[in-house]
Amino acid sequence: MNLWSELKKLQGKTLFTLDQKKPFEIREVSSSQVVLCTSTGSERPVPLKELERAWIHLQQRKELTREEIRGLGFSNFNPAYVAALLANMPGVTYDTKPIILYLES
Repeated sequence: MNLWSELKKLQGKTLFTLDQKKPFEIREVSSSQVVLCTSTGSERPVPLKELERAWIHLQQRKELTREEIRGLGFSNFNPAYVAALLANMPGVTYDTKPIILYLES
């Protein structure tokens, strides 16, 4: 599966953070970042490299927590959005208390 092409399919859609269910729109998916519009109306760029590193970890270990997204340095400022974006990839399921993503084998 190509992460970028799957993210591109989400462009223009509204997603929700996993725990607090805050809506955000995916404004643009480029080769370097995903630009989100948060529930407060502000734009927030998420570097594609943050998503790619977290995705690789999820592929290798078959699970990834929100704390790992931040703690392992995948995304210090956007862990809730990274988790929500990855939760919308094919084969990914999740729990919310605590937030853990699972990748089906």
